[in-house]
Order: sequence, then structure tokens, then C-alpha cells
Amino acid sequence: MANISNIKKPLLESFICVFVLMLVTHWIMAFHEYFLHDALCAVNTLADNSFQIGLGRYLQPVYRFIRGNDTIPWLITLLASVFLSLSVYIISKLFDFKKRISLILISGIFATNTTMSLSYSSYIPWVDIYMLSMLFAVIAVYSCLKYRFGFVFGSVFICLSLALYQSYISVAVGLFMLLCIKRLIDGKRCGDVVRFGLKGIATVLLGGALYWGSYKLILALSGVAESNAYNSLSHLSSFSEVGVFLQLRYAYTAFVHELCGIIGGAEILFPLLLAIISVCSICLLVSLIMKRKLQKASVLLIAVLILLFPLGANCIRFVSASVYHELMAFGCFTVYLLPIMLTEEEPKWGHRCIISGAIAAIILCNIVFAYRLYRQREYTYSETARVMDELVDYIESQPGFVHGETKIVFLGRLANEHPDPQYDGIANSTLYNNNTLGVTYYATYYSYLENIMHYDYAYISNDDATALRTLPEVAAMPSYPANGCCLIIGDAIIVKLSQ
Repeated sequence: MANISNIKKPLLESFICVFVLMLVTHWIMAFHEYFLHDALCAVNTLADNSFQIGLGRYLQPVYRFIRGNDTIPWLITLLASVFLSLSVYIISKLFDFKKRISLILISGIFATNTTMSLSYSSYIPWVDIYMLSMLFAVIAVYSCLKYRFGFVFGSVFICLSLALYQSYISVAVGLFMLLCIKRLIDGKRCGDVVRFGLKGIATVLLGGALYWGSYKLILALSGVAESNAYNSLSHLSSFSEVGVFLQLRYAYTAFVHELCGIIGGAEILFPLLLAIISVCSICLLVSLIMKRKLQKASVLLIAVLILLFPLGANCIRFVSASVYHELMAFGCFTVYLLPIMLTEEEPKWGHRCIISGAIAAIILCNIVFAYRLYRQREYTYSETARVMDELVDYIESQPGFVHGETKIVFLGRLANEHPDPQYDGIANSTLYNNNTLGVTYYATYYSYLENIMHYDYAYISNDDATALRTLPEVAAMPSYPANGCCLIIGDAIIVKLSQ
């Protein structure tokens, strides 16, 4: 009974912390259907399944079959919170965290970080998938640590994590490195720690091999072609064009960028808080080294692991040749486990209060950022509705247009004419800009017509639409809403949105 109680209480606390923080931070997106950008194409995910398989995320259709293909924000938030709660609980067990404040801070960082907020803002159909991918990565580390041949089971979970969303492999790598540091601080012999590290490397590499082999098998069985999209596996870095050292630099600079935050107006606050956390952590680490009289080899290995940690926790940036964005950066935030771990190891009340207060301030800033971001997305959603209603009315007013029969061809993109100045500088992100329209590329226009307006239209492919642009009469057309921006050619109406 005591063992059950030891599991139930911290598990319940993990669920309470995560659920409260998820609701406080993301309630706007959790209880409203603000589908924008990529989310427009996955309001119903059936059409997205083949594309995800081509990207190497072949377990997403399986998961969606179980969850349901419709994107329901509150359900996605519920599932994401469950998966994240389990991850937080397992991580607390991995590092043997005893203090409740540690659980609150871990939950806060993982539930409120900018990767989560940006995921909710335009990629909500995948938020629960991201958190399940993270859970599998955490289970892989737990299996490797707790069982003699855990690297075998761990590699299977690494494969499962990669098959949902590849970027959360960085979480596993970061956790392995932090566990090595903890073992060294706890006085474990360097040889034992090196063996554990090699076991972790074997887990990741074997899991990667299982994933690659299963991916190729799935492609062969499903008949889906491997994607050549910018975010596909075909764009993994070969280092032939970019170079190893440049990729290393990118990994480190991206790590710093993610930690310093992308919140407008907090460019000074975040580095200051991180500096405070870093100084206090160094003091605690030195105190532990001296108090426990660690060997020079252990101290050197700790230093090497800390220096390499940004590369490990952001390894996905190192292997990505052509694309990197904040959805891939969740592993960077595992660095906050290090100061939390040090406060557990060294009971210096003053340092613990300063570190906990600084991390709490970062969590509060994350919540403020999420609130501002989601309010901007509300504005974007309403502005998109107004502009698209006007656009459809304009198309239907054209002579010769027949609803449901005449194919609609959009060329270009609608102009961002009414930005809201109160959101200027809210974020410095590759995923976000102050765009007032949620239709951002060709497919999103048709997804908006179908999924939001429930408008019956005849479709023409993007390739055919691109071919029409080269016609002389189309090239001479002005942009919407000028007279002459619509032209009927055969059974299609050309709507030129921009040059």
C-alpha cells in the first residue's frame, strides 16, 4: 500500500500542476476554434495523413484513427495535458526530485514555453501528438536507466517518438546528458557514467535505425512517396554544402535564441533572468564539487557535458540542413532541469529561492506572451473572416460565375492591409509575424472555404494554377480588389490576389 501511495501522490500532483498551468496559459485556444495557417489544412485530418506519412510521421494517422480525425481543441488540450503530466512525473522520478516546488517549476517550463504557445497558435491539430512524442522519448530514457537491457525497450520508444514527430529526440538526448551530470555529482565513478552514456547513445542510434527501416517499409506498403517538402527527411543535413562547423554554430546560437525568448519587450529581461540562474547554478555546482570532494576526472567530465549540452538538447538543429523553427526546439527547455536538480542536491536556501524565483518569472513571462499571442490570433481570425467574406462576395458578383461549377483559382496572396499596431514586435520568430490574415498559402484558401465557410467550390490544383500565371492575359491583370482582377478562362475564374 505504501508503494502505491508513493506513486499516486506525486502522480496526482503532476497532473494538477500541468492541468492548471495548461489551462491558465492556453485556455483561449483550448476553448475556441481559431484555425489559422497550417491548422486550416487539418481541421479534418484525413486529407493530411498521406502527407504526414511522406514526412516520416507515419504513426500520426494511427493515432488520429484512435483519437478521431476532427480537430477538437478542448480534447487536444486534454490529451496533451495527460501526456505532459505523465512526462513530468517520469522526469521527477528520473532525477529523484522530492520538493514540490521542483514539480511546479518543471510543469511550468514545459507547459508554458514558447514552443508550446506557437504550436497552439497555428498548429493546434498536432499539439497532443507533440506531447505524446515527448512522452515516448521520456519513457525511452526511463527504460534505459531502470533496466539492464533497457536500451532495447528504449530504442523502440525512440522509434515511436520519431514516427510521431522527429524533433522530440532532442528531449531524450538532453535527459541522457543531464542524468550523466547527476550521476557524477552523486559520486558515481566516471567509468560507470561513461558506460551509461554509451548505453544512452546506443538507445538513440538503435531507435533511429528502427525508425528508418520501419519508415521505408511503411512507404513501400502504403504506396506513399517520400516527401521532398522543406521539412521532410530528404532535407537532413549531409554537411556537404553547409559544413559541420557552421551547423555546430547554428545549433548553439539557436539554443541561446530559444532560451532568451521571443517575446517583444522582454529582450533584456530574459537574458538577465538566465544570467541570474546561471550564476547561482555555478555557485551551487562548485559548492557540491567541493563538499563531496569529486575527483578531477568527474569535474572535467561534468564541464564537458555542460559545454556539449546545447548541442545535445538541440541536436535536431545540427542535423537539419534547410529548416529550423520553434516547433523543433522543445528539447532546449530541458536545460532548466539542471538548476532545479542542483537546488535539490545542495540545500542552500538563498540560492534555491533566487533560482526558483527567476524560473517562476520566466514562466510568468511565457504566460503573458501566450496571452498576447492568442489575442492577436483572435484578431487575425476575425480579420480573416471579414476579408474572405468580401472576397467570396466579389467573386460571386462576377458575370459568368456559376457557384459550384466555375473553378476558383487564386493567384498570389491577399495583402496584409490592416495590421494591429498593438501587436507589433510581439515575437521574433520564424513561425510568427504580425500578419492579420490566417490564409497564408495556396491550400489554406481552399481549406478556409471548405472548413470554415462551408462553401461549395470547384477545385483546381496548385500546379495548374501556377501554369495559368504564365498566360499573357493573366500577367497583365491587376491585383484584388482593383477592377479586372478576376478573369474567366474556360471553366475557371482567375482571382489575382497579388502580383
